[in-house]
Amino acid sequence: MSVFVDSSVWINHFRGTQTQAVRWLRQILETQEWSVITGDLVLMEVLRGCRSEAQALKFESALLAVDVAQIAGLDESIRAAALYRKLRAQGITMSKAVDLLIASWCIHEGVSLLQEDKDFLPLAPFGLRLVSLS
Repeated sequence: MSVFVDSSVWINHFRGTQTQAVRWLRQILETQEWSVITGDLVLMEVLRGCRSEAQALKFESALLAVDVAQIAGLDESIRAAALYRKLRAQGITMSKAVDLLIASWCIHEGVSLLQEDKDFLPLAPFGLRLVSLS
C-alpha cells in the first residue's frame, strides 16, 4: 500500500515532535510496510521553512529518499479547481491551494493521506482517504 505524507507530518517529524502521525511515519519508514510518497509541493513547503542551507540540504536529502510525486500539473490543476467548486457548492471553502492540489492528487491516484492538518477533513466525503490513527 502507498501513503502520501503531507508537510504537516514531515515538519513535526523533523522538529522531533512526537505526534501520533509522526510515530506512525517513523514506523513505516523503518518497516517499509507501506510505500511512502510525498510531493514536489510538500518538498517546497518543508524546505522554505529551513533556517539554514545545511538544514535545507539535510531535509531535502531525507525527502528525496522517498518517492516524490509531481503534483501541480495541468490535469491536476483542472481536477483541483473542479473539486474546489464542488466544495464551494456545499458551503466549504478550502483556503490553501497546495492542500487542495494534494487532496485532488490523492483522490485521483487512490492514495491514502497521512496528515495533521484539519483542512483535509472536509474532503473525505469527496473520496479522500485519510489515514486513521485511532
